[in-house]
Amino acid sequence: MICPYCGYENPQEAMQEHGRELEHLHQATEDVKGLKDRTAKKAVRKSTRVIGCVVGAFLVLAVIVYLVTAHQANTALSRQNDQISTLESYYTSGDYEQMTKYLEQCENSSRQVYHKYRLTAMAYEAKVSSLPWLETELENVITGNTTEQLASCYQYVLEDLSRIRGYAAEGYVYGEGDAMDAFDAEYMDLLMRKGFLTEEEIDEAVSKSAEAAEEAAAELAGLSYERLTREMTQQ
Repeated sequence: MICPYCGYENPQEAMQEHGRELEHLHQATEDVKGLKDRTAKKAVRKSTRVIGCVVGAFLVLAVIVYLVTAHQANTALSRQNDQISTLESYYTSGDYEQMTKYLEQCENSSRQVYHKYRLTAMAYEAKVSSLPWLETELENVITGNTTEQLASCYQYVLEDLSRIRGYAAEGYVYGEGDAMDAFDAEYMDLLMRKGFLTEEEIDEAVSKSAEAAEEAAAELAGLSYERLTREMTQQ
């Protein structure tokens, strides 16, 4: 402050004024610092809330996914158990035709739990294809069917029997023994009754067919042809 009498600055007043300015500056600095602290705290609280919301949403989504997945798994398992129960009912009753048709409608039937019924269905379809053909070929010997034609059919029959007995040799791993034994008996019955073959001859041909299928079939066809033509001449 300037003295009105001498024209010089009053030192005492100047120091007091300077002190007040410094105090104001210090207060302003403290206010700015407090504002920064409050802003930082607000930012931290906001970030914490955001993170909490994200984590919460993730946990809710994870729970929903788990519940949906568990429900789908339980539904699929229940459906699978129902299908297995139906297939086993057909299998036990010996209705392999209906079992095969039903198996075609089952989802995921390539799973191991269906393997018993899949093997049975394959063997059944081969049987219903081969046996009528074999019976026709044996009857056609009377009308001039050749040994070669009969041998061609026998080759498929021996292949079917070899596959069935392969399952038997493995111990019927999937529990398909009842069906396979029944199919084997049907083949044997027709070959012995209308093909005039012995059980030993058929067994030997089946064993041989693994390495020499055509030769085994030709030998068996030759035996049947010879005995069938002999039977016809005696009638």
